[in-house]
Amino acid sequence: MNDEIDLYEIFKKVRSSKYLILLITTVFCLASFFYSLSLKELYTSKMIVEEVNTNDSYNQSTAFSGLSTLAGLSSSSASSKTRSQFAREVIYTKDFFDILIEDSEFFVELVAAEDYDKKNKKLIYDNAIYDEEKNTINDEYLQTLFHEDVHVEFLNSIKITDLDSGSLLISVSHYSPYVAKKWLDYIFVMLNEVVKEMKLTKAEKSYEFLQNELSMTKEVDLKKAISSLLIKELETITLSESSEYFVFSVVDSSRVPERKDYPDKRKIVIFSTLIGLFLSLAFVILRPVKRQD
Repeated sequence: MNDEIDLYEIFKKVRSSKYLILLITTVFCLASFFYSLSLKELYTSKMIVEEVNTNDSYNQSTAFSGLSTLAGLSSSSASSKTRSQFAREVIYTKDFFDILIEDSEFFVELVAAEDYDKKNKKLIYDNAIYDEEKNTINDEYLQTLFHEDVHVEFLNSIKITDLDSGSLLISVSHYSPYVAKKWLDYIFVMLNEVVKEMKLTKAEKSYEFLQNELSMTKEVDLKKAISSLLIKELETITLSESSEYFVFSVVDSSRVPERKDYPDKRKIVIFSTLIGLFLSLAFVILRPVKRQD
C-alpha cells in the first residue's frame, strides 16, 4: 500500500545522500564548537546553611489578634513566616541590593567585569566602563545605567536551593572564582545583619508597646497573653545581641571553585551535532524525489 512506510526506500535515500548528511552534521558540530569557545566561563561558589534554631512564631490566638496586630505581630499567615522564609524574600529585594552596592568594589565587579585572566588570576574590566588606574566608573555610563537592569544582573548571579535535609544551598556565580566566593561570604554576612536589624527594630518597638499595654491592663487573661508576647520579643532582642548568626548558620562554608560551572562545552557540541544529524536525516527523507520520465 502507498501509505505504508518503505524502509528500503528510506535507506536508499539516506545512503545516496550520505555526504550531504555528513556535511550538514559537520557544519552543526563545528558551529557549536566555535560558539562554545565564544562563551565566557562562569565559576560558582556554594555554601550550605541552616536556619538558626529559634521558636520564632507569630501565630496568636483569636482572642488577642487585635492586640497582636497593634503590637506589630499580626496573626495572619504572612506574619507566621520563619526568619529563613523572611530572609529569602529579603535577599531578592531592591532594598537589600542597594545595601550591597554601597560597597564600591562589589558594584564595580558587578557592572564592569567582563572576563577573567586565569594565568594572572585577575579580573578583566571593560575599559569603556571602568578606569582601573583612576579606580573610577565612567560618568557617561552611570548616566545611562538603569538600576533595575543591574539588579536583574545580580539576581541572575545568585541561586537558592532547598535541600532534602531542610538546609539551603546558596550559590553565587561570577567570571572570577575568587570573586564568586567573596560575594557569597559578603551576601551571607549582610543578609544576617540586615534581617537582624529589621527584626530587632520591630521587636524593640513591639516590646515598648506591650509594656505600656501591660501596665494599663487589669484583666488577668490579657496580662498573660501580653506577657507571652513580651517574652517572645525579648527572645528576639536577646538573640540579636548575643548570637553571631541571626538567621542562618553555616553547615558547609564557601570555597573557591576549582572548575568552571558554565558553559559545558562538551554537552553543547554533542547536543548540537545530534540536532544537525536529525535535521539532515529529516531533510533527506522528507524531500520529494525527482522522477525521470
